[in-house]
Amino acid sequence: VKLEEAIAAAKERSKWVKVADGLPVVPEGAGYIFIWAYSTSKTIYRIQYSDLRNACLLHVLYSHWMYCVDDTPAPPEDL
Repeated sequence: VKLEEAIAAAKERSKWVKVADGLPVVPEGAGYIFIWAYSTSKTIYRIQYSDLRNACLLHVLYSHWMYCVDDTPAPPEDL
């Protein structure tokens, strides 16, 4: 059961999330995390995200975000 939960959590972290549906969570004690962000100009960026500094910018400049994985992801499918 724990292995299945770990696999499900890993899959969830590699999905595009609409910015309007929610923002990334920075773990307590961490100043920032890296995320992939899909811009309104159809470009994927790897950005350093912190709750306070980047939340407003995500709403303005990006349509989707994803927790950072090793490889550059494909664009969101729901465009």
